[in-house]
Formats: sequence, structure tokens, C-alpha cells
Amino acid sequence: LEVEKDTALLNDLWAICEEWIGVYDGLKDGEFKDLDVEVMENMAVGIGKKLQKIGREVNDWVTWSSMKSVVDDFKKTMPLITDLRNPAIRQRHWEQLMEECGAKFDPHGTDFTLGKVTDLGLSNHDEFIGEMSTNATKELAIETTLGDIGETW
Repeated sequence: LEVEKDTALLNDLWAICEEWIGVYDGLKDGEFKDLDVEVMENMAVGIGKKLQKIGREVNDWVTWSSMKSVVDDFKKTMPLITDLRNPAIRQRHWEQLMEECGAKFDPHGTDFTLGKVTDLGLSNHDEFIGEMSTNATKELAIETTLGDIGETW
């Protein structure tokens, strides 16, 4: 009876892993500019709930804890993705980020994908990126105001 229960839980866990791999593979190669953060977050939350549900009985399984860690880490990248997709970010901001992370990339190129963001380790610079995004928004507001003033004169 215990073996049947463990087998069913193992099947559930592998089904969740397969679902995650399928969804993530579809996301990681798509162009970064086309990512839908809300859809991604909902997907991660849904898979996280499935993991949590079976976790009550399998939380000591290495596969479960590893999968939970991967999904939790993914959920933590949502603010990073939102910051990187801020339309106020200009080329000068991207250049600052490239200097910060020590890598060159084309943020507007077709090869700038979620997988590339992960490979570049941009999540290690999340505080810098958050500040950069906030500053870009403030700078855009100033530029817009100055433009409006210039038109008025």
C-alpha cells in the first residue's frame, strides 16, 4: 500500500516536472520583448501550488525540493523581468547594465531571450536593475516635462 502511494506521488511529481520543463522551454527561447509577465507569474504560481500540495508528503525527496527551488527562484525573477522591460530604459541604461554585469548583449536583438537573461546572470544584479529602471522612469518624466516646457515657450 505504501509503495502504491509513493508510486502515485512519484508520478504526480514527474508530471509537474514535465509540465514545468515544457512551459519553461517555450518561454526561455522566445524574444524577451514578447514575454507576458502576468502569464508567466500565473504559470509559476500554479505549478508552485501543485508542488506545495504534494510537498506535504514528499518534502524530503531531493527531486521535489530541487523542483520547488527552481520554481521559487523563477517567481523571484518576475520583478527583474518587469524592470528590464521598462519602456523608459534607454541605450545609456543598457550600457550601464552591461558594464555592471561585465557582458555585452543586444537587448533589442532576437537572441535576447529569457534564457539569455538567465545565462548572463542578470538576477545577480537585481538591485542594480531595479534602481536603473526606477531612475529611467524618473529621467523620462523629466525629459517629457522639459519637452513640454520647450513647446510652451
